[in-house]
Amino acid sequence: MLKEVIIVEGKMDTAAVKMAVDADTIETGGFTLSPVQLNR
Repeated sequence: MLKEVIIVEGKMDTAAVKMAVDADTIETGGFTLSPVQLNR
């Protein structure tokens, strides 16, 4: 598992990352990160 978190745009991107590597992702849902996402 990667120690880093990968920032992606949406659920399809998360699925693609999960097929390639064992890593955590954060989905932005567009171009911005909410305060909750930034705290994660």
